[in-house]
Amino acid sequence: MKKKITCLIMSLMCLVILGGCGEKAKTEYSIEEFSQIMEDITNECVNEFKDVTDDEREENQEEIGNKRKEIFSKHYKKHGLEVGQEIIISGYYGSFPNPQIFLLMRAEGDVNPESMVAGRFKENIKELPEVNEFIRVKGKLTEEMPFVIDECELESP
Repeated sequence: MKKKITCLIMSLMCLVILGGCGEKAKTEYSIEEFSQIMEDITNECVNEFKDVTDDEREENQEEIGNKRKEIFSKHYKKHGLEVGQEIIISGYYGSFPNPQIFLLMRAEGDVNPESMVAGRFKENIKELPEVNEFIRVKGKLTEEMPFVIDECELESP
């Protein structure tokens, strides 16, 4: 009886250990990878609301906002992401008039809106990176806009 219990416990421990070795969700992205995901989400939103008139948008702002959040959430999941998930993105730093907000770009000086992501720093940064400096930031995905990463911290300059 004692051998059976010991064998059962050892088997369970092996299952737990092997289960923990599964593939982890991706949490680090280059700006190229991440901006492509965000472009997919944006296109889905445009397709969803292309037939909505300006008057309907004005009247149904809350409903449209909720639908937009659903689309973001659905597409985040499609790409293995979740609203509120912490991710790390690397790219070239672009300044913004408000020092709490920054841009991550694909290449130095690339201001193409489809190739950048905006971020908001979690706290005041004493020393901001140089414009066009390659950086890594850790932040959280938002449901308000797909191209905005919130509560960011510098991982490396």
